Amino acid sequence: MRADPGDIGVDGVHLDLRTRDLEAEVSRVTALGATVLTSRPIIEDGWAWHVLADPDGNEFCVLQPPPHYFLKDAGQRFNG
Repeated sequence: MRADPGDIGVDGVHLDLRTRDLEAEVSRVTALGATVLTSRPIIEDGWAWHVLADPDGNEFCVLQPPPHYFLKDAGQRFNG
């Protein structure tokens, strides 16, 4: 997803974690110490995601792709 250089966390790296179940994964990472920074999922082009921060303040996103994403061959996803 698009990231403004001013939005990148402390270490200058921004991770996007993809999942089939957004709320379950957000619950899992918050149980591990992450903080949710968005009040509700951001929706864009069929993708839904939350922005979170780890305990050190590094931001990352948990993304749920549109349903058809998981039906594609892995090579198609990464090569266009």
